[in-house]
Amino acid sequence: MARMSSILDIDLDYFGLVKEPVQRLRKLLSWAECPVSVVVDEHHHVLREWRRLIARGELVEPDS
Repeated sequence: MARMSSILDIDLDYFGLVKEPVQRLRKLLSWAECPVSVVVDEHHHVLREWRRLIARGELVEPDS
């Protein structure tokens, strides 16, 4: 049985006032006990990462 997945798409420009926004986001999500599999800093990279996670069985392809 596949585990449930969730996807968070957030524009890191929101974090533009802090140094190292990706690391700060990871720390925030870790604190919230929300594990993160992938963080991309360019939106066009996410499809490649989704496909990689689906191929590894870590993400379930949505039903059509």
